[in-house]
Amino acid sequence: LESCYPKLSLNKEFRKFCQNKTFWKSRTCHNTLPWSRCSGNMPGQCYFNQCSCSMDCAASDVACQDHSEHICNINHTFCANDFMWACLDNKTCVHDSLRCDGYQHCPDGSDESESFCSSCPRTFGYPLENRNAATYRCRHAYTGRHICSVPCDGKDDLCEDMEDENCDDKYYLATAISLLGIAAVSVGIFVLTEKLESGKKETENVELDKLLSRDKNTVDDFCSLMSTFLFVDTKKGKKARNKSFHKLLKTYRQLHSSQDFSASLKLITLLTQTLEEDHQREASLMLEKLEKTLHKGNELTMLKCIKENLGTDKTTMNLFENIEPLGLTHKIKHKMIPSNLNQMKDTERFLLIKLSMQGFVKIIGYYSDVVKDVIFLVILSSFVPLSTSSFFSFPLQVIFVLLFSLILPQALNSWVILTNEDLKLNKTFKALMCLLLPLAPAIVVIMKLKCEYLQTKIQFKLKNHYFSNFEHSSKTFGAAEDPALLLQTVKSVNMWGNLFMEFKRHDNNFEHIFQVLVLVLVVALRFTGTPTVGGFQYVFLAGTESTFLIVCSATWSAKSLVTGHLAQWVNRKNGFVATKGKAILAFYFFLGSISRVLAFFLYFSPSMGLLDLLGHWKMGTIPMADTELVYDTEIVGSQLKESSLSSVWRPLPDYHDLTSSSLQTYYLVLILLFPVHCALVWAVSWNSTSNMKLTRRVLHCMNSLVCPPYWSDWDERGDGKGTFKDNWRQTKIECLCSHALYCLEHILLCVPIFILNSKICSRNIFHADWFLILQEERTSTQTAALLGTAPLFFCVLSGLQICLMYLYYKQGHPWQRIWNLEQTKMTSRGKPGATLEIFYPKYFKDILS
Repeated sequence: LESCYPKLSLNKEFRKFCQNKTFWKSRTCHNTLPWSRCSGNMPGQCYFNQCSCSMDCAASDVACQDHSEHICNINHTFCANDFMWACLDNKTCVHDSLRCDGYQHCPDGSDESESFCSSCPRTFGYPLENRNAATYRCRHAYTGRHICSVPCDGKDDLCEDMEDENCDDKYYLATAISLLGIAAVSVGIFVLTEKLESGKKETENVELDKLLSRDKNTVDDFCSLMSTFLFVDTKKGKKARNKSFHKLLKTYRQLHSSQDFSASLKLITLLTQTLEEDHQREASLMLEKLEKTLHKGNELTMLKCIKENLGTDKTTMNLFENIEPLGLTHKIKHKMIPSNLNQMKDTERFLLIKLSMQGFVKIIGYYSDVVKDVIFLVILSSFVPLSTSSFFSFPLQVIFVLLFSLILPQALNSWVILTNEDLKLNKTFKALMCLLLPLAPAIVVIMKLKCEYLQTKIQFKLKNHYFSNFEHSSKTFGAAEDPALLLQTVKSVNMWGNLFMEFKRHDNNFEHIFQVLVLVLVVALRFTGTPTVGGFQYVFLAGTESTFLIVCSATWSAKSLVTGHLAQWVNRKNGFVATKGKAILAFYFFLGSISRVLAFFLYFSPSMGLLDLLGHWKMGTIPMADTELVYDTEIVGSQLKESSLSSVWRPLPDYHDLTSSSLQTYYLVLILLFPVHCALVWAVSWNSTSNMKLTRRVLHCMNSLVCPPYWSDWDERGDGKGTFKDNWRQTKIECLCSHALYCLEHILLCVPIFILNSKICSRNIFHADWFLILQEERTSTQTAALLGTAPLFFCVLSGLQICLMYLYYKQGHPWQRIWNLEQTKMTSRGKPGATLEIFYPKYFKDILS
């Protein structure tokens, strides 16, 4: 056969060859019979002439697959069919599928008019299949006219350069270019901030310079004695070491009684952490021994003194890690890592390289999330006809939500930059950050990196002064303000780190949560048998890599959701959270994220028909073949009364009959519930946030969408003035009330499931009287009943989260030793023990009061 079809056309490799009109135009059809070549997108096919303007050849091998044999005179009776379209010249009619197929069939070319061929999708024209999914507009590969195609479906839809199938390549390319651009811009910002960085903060210098004026000599003496103790007396006997320790104790007692002991202790601790690992540990044990000696062996008083003067930060964590006995991890690390590498990691060069890599990874990690979310939005937008969709359609609302989740964090970031009083920058710098708002996180990371660079250099400069020379009188500072500048730099590092975490918190609560939720809904919509909305089903066609990209995007967002909340908590403690505490908190935030996403999923499930919940609606829309059929008869007196099927059967033409409201209604109700949620969080946390400024409180309430917020921990309350009992009691009340509020919200989000269960039960009662329950209806009944137990599941999850938080305070909290000692102290006085105190009956009276 000279015709491509049906043989060659079935082979994917030859399909494009069969659609090459230039080649087939020079070829004739069968010579023995009156055949003509098809004139549409199937030029390799021939049709029997008698099939033109006739239905006799429908669905046969002698007609054109694209119906291009149906080009008729306007006066022909065949033009009266609904699928025929009259050309604007009023002389010719063509089949509806030939409009906007890239080839001109009307003499005046009206079938390829730009006015209606430039919009996609269409109910007519090319392609012949999946027209609702043909949302991508491109130009025909051979004619250059506008046609529609199904994007990313693995098929050649005759677009120029197959641009509709270049989905994954351009997404990967866009990601690579974006990340390289971010790296280049970061370097530019680093240079720019050198010129626009605000001047030194004189007010802080005045406060910190007290260290130089009053305690400088005492600190110098202590550091010199400590270097002698660590490097010289270790080679001498016990008597010499005891003598050296008593000198240290005498000097340390002078520092301890000074007004600036806090600054002195921070400086000493920072200096000890520049030493090699073994010397760090020895210095930390020495400081612990000095504190215990001064506080007469009272561990609780010693820990409170360290907490009050050294604070809660990574420096304190390193001090306690060096005090702890060496465990299995330390032994494995020393056996696996060569000794020269262990020594190298404590050098200045290694630490500076480590800081650079951490800053680079942090910038790339942040913006890879942003780029990934933008690509996710672009992929979904390719499958939505934005120009023809109504505003309240599900696909358009999904696109709107994703776009809103990208814009809102940026707006909140600008608000934080303008209203954050801790951010002591000049107006030019703030204006620059607001002007380059998408780059503000990179600016913040670079500023933090610069401060960390300066901190490391000053630390090692002071280390070389104290620990490389043991004769203190022969050496002076290269810069007299180095000790004060070191403490000031540490504050700057914490300030920039807190600002970056503010940006991350906005992403967690308004970007990642929506990304994960939309993916879950779209996947569930693809695999349900009773959908009430559509628009994204073609995203998951077999063989498309866009599916892989979307699933990877949502998985990464889910990971970012958990790790982002964990990073916020760790930053809140200035890095002072041990590995055990991080593991407990990670599981805690994982449960919180899972319960929140599941609650939203259950809220939308009935109105979207997910999980085959609307089996009754699907069966109820099937029309009866004969509604006048006699269904039943009964004897009334002496007469026989017949009941027809139409008098018994109650159809379900609309899914609203089962859900009581439409998807749009539930969507609007959820939006209205968000300010109510913020108001309730505001009320629950009133005691903890009464000292906060209004803008900070509003931001805290808005950032409580995923997990219960903790406004202040027991170790952060009252600025150290309140007792442990009062602070811990307030933390417990806040913990339990927050989880109770979130649990009630999750149960409230199950109301659509309760409504659906009620409607299904009523429908089943109707079926029991007249008809048998079908398999689809039985499945939806069982699924709805199972989902009706979700409140119990949410209560269990909330209980697990409370237990995890209690475990965190007992085993993973930075000041767990103080917490356990205080609980033991309360127990020894006859007060309720720590183990059952959080569930003690009197506690509920405290809440009510």
